[in-house]
Amino acid sequence: MIETLESETQIEKESQKDEIYLCQFERFSCMGCCGHDFSSKKEVEADLKANTELLETKGVLVLAQQESVLPCSGACNKLVLKKGKSFCGAHPMQNDGVDYREYDTLCNKTYFCKTMHWFRSLDQVEKGKFMQFLREKDLGWWEYSMGLDSGKLKEEFEFKLL
Repeated sequence: MIETLESETQIEKESQKDEIYLCQFERFSCMGCCGHDFSSKKEVEADLKANTELLETKGVLVLAQQESVLPCSGACNKLVLKKGKSFCGAHPMQNDGVDYREYDTLCNKTYFCKTMHWFRSLDQVEKGKFMQFLREKDLGWWEYSMGLDSGKLKEEFEFKLL
């Protein structure tokens, strides 16, 4: 029985490697699930820049271990902004597989927005169409994040198909 569980876990890990995550898709980045009631792009961006400076000067452990709070902007205090992309500075994809989000009591690591749940349900052909739709968009991190998190990009894509 243990062998079966190990095999299933290995298969699950292999399939996850091939999965496309819209939160970090090609030139796009989404931080929509990493906060609530976002105030404004300007305030969120200021907080992300402060978090980025903390990460670059003090390191990921200091970033990850800071108190789990949402500042007035509504963005998680682990979010950073580099080269026009927003992402979690504590995420294992940024830290050679080490998940520093374990220090954050507010982090919902298994959360996917409605758009991502919908995307995961599509067949490969439909996923390809949606990805091409996104590639044709000229969206920055803020617009992409708000579009995915709110479902507006999904709705626009579905409307375009009608």
